[in-house]
Amino acid sequence: MSPVPIRSISPTPHGQRVWPALGVVLAVLLLHATLLGLLPRTVGEPARASARLAPRPLQVRQLVLPTVLPT
Repeated sequence: MSPVPIRSISPTPHGQRVWPALGVVLAVLLLHATLLGLLPRTVGEPARASARLAPRPLQVRQLVLPTVLPT
């Protein structure tokens, strides 16, 4: 059997791979910051107005499941 020829693929220049990757990382960070509430709610919101708002208290519940012992 003769070997199958492999087509050569020209390498992509380094700069063309970096910008799309940085764009994806920036988009993910922006989405996370928005969902976590780290960004101001409106553009140009004064810092003092957001400082006056008290954070909502965290409510935590504990669920206790009954254990069933084998008989």
